[in-house]
Amino acid sequence: MNLHEPPSADIPLLLWSKQHVAVAPGMNVKRIQHLSRTGVLPGFKIGRTWRFDPDAIRAWIKGSGGSQQV
Repeated sequence: MNLHEPPSADIPLLLWSKQHVAVAPGMNVKRIQHLSRTGVLPGFKIGRTWRFDPDAIRAWIKGSGGSQQV
């Protein structure tokens, strides 16, 4: 599999990028970056790239994070 191609439907997406996360709560990518850097949004860096556990993002959205004005 080429690393620049999106994963196929047969391979689950284990970690989300900031672009994937921005779609979930309807925020833009710059806001996701800010929330990640400040520790409001659960995520971590691999090298220079932010990655997010989909389950942690879903929990954040269901909890207070997604409903607050963040």
